[in-house]
Amino acid sequence: MASILKVNTIQDATNSNTALSIDSTGRITEPNKPAFQIQYNSQNSLDFSSGVALSGTAYYNSSTLQEQGGSNFDISTGHYVMPVSGFYFFHVGIRLDNFAGSYIYITLDGTKQIGRYLSSVQSTYINPTVSAAAQFTAGQHVRVRINSVGDSSVNMNADSYFQGFLIG
Repeated sequence: MASILKVNTIQDATNSNTALSIDSTGRITEPNKPAFQIQYNSQNSLDFSSGVALSGTAYYNSSTLQEQGGSNFDISTGHYVMPVSGFYFFHVGIRLDNFAGSYIYITLDGTKQIGRYLSSVQSTYINPTVSAAAQFTAGQHVRVRINSVGDSSVNMNADSYFQGFLIG
């Protein structure tokens, strides 16, 4: 026997927080699902030759931070800390101007490395991206790390960003 459940909103039983809403056309929103987006600041003459985990307001433009589902991105450490266990997706796009090195590495690392970009391109600018999805437990974190070989004076453009969200 088939059943039909007709509701507009699903809330948690403890605090009556809206977990899921369904509008009149059937679109579903989850207003507390963990997600974030942040832009980087433009920086000149950066030395990534020893590997740098991007953190702090020198790299992150705090006024561009958008979060949903809590305050889980820590600008001072550059860590996004998983608020709940689940499968997450992360993406970083970095624009590097006047890159003259032999290699650039960008990794999504932290409690585990989940994505990596490697290039040997020398160019006026490069725009590498790294995307990855992985299972995390609550409390684990991910951050962006850059390492360059052969160029210790890299310019990072404000077109750069870091974002992620809980898939489920």
